[in-house]
Amino acid sequence: MVRFAFALLLAGLLAGCNTTLQVEKPDATSGLYSTHTALKAADVRVEEKFDPAYTQMVYLKIDAETPNQRFVDFFVAALKDMHVFKKVVTKDDLQAIVIGRNLGSKVPNVSDLVGLNNLSKEIGPFLIVEPNAVFKGGYNFEGTLKAIDASTGKTVLLIDMTAFNMAGLDDPLFHPMLNGFINWTHNQPIVPEAPKTAQQSNSAKL
Repeated sequence: MVRFAFALLLAGLLAGCNTTLQVEKPDATSGLYSTHTALKAADVRVEEKFDPAYTQMVYLKIDAETPNQRFVDFFVAALKDMHVFKKVVTKDDLQAIVIGRNLGSKVPNVSDLVGLNNLSKEIGPFLIVEPNAVFKGGYNFEGTLKAIDASTGKTVLLIDMTAFNMAGLDDPLFHPMLNGFINWTHNQPIVPEAPKTAQQSNSAKL
């Protein structure tokens, strides 16, 4: 039922003319996506240190029976354009790895965390990234971006934020979550501290 609802949600988001799932490249100087929305500290529910071992491979895991291809393409492009990971793979790619290395008996599936953990034991550590968006009614949406260490099954990053959609979700939801993820991969503050105003600086001195 959840997967069916997710498919309907994406169909609604992609209908008409709006800025949702428009593949863009991050800014060449900052490495971040253009957005008018900043993450808040409360949006970051889990934050562990980014392990350099994760750079070997990232698996984009979409929780849908038949993922919307634009949704997949959007996040595959984003993960590649970060230039952090040596490999960016989808479920089809993982299945090809299992078959190519004759791991079928040790890794019977790559659909759940147990199977992905078994695969990690055979090929080494990698990161699992699960993006999602849920319609909350009206123009309101909730988005999550979860990162899981395949070798431990532990969630190492979880961004959970809400957005108000009038003309698309890239600016108010997907781009700020991706920017937080990018900062995390560089072990930089996910939510950069806001610059102090002159008044705040003077108050601090007093």
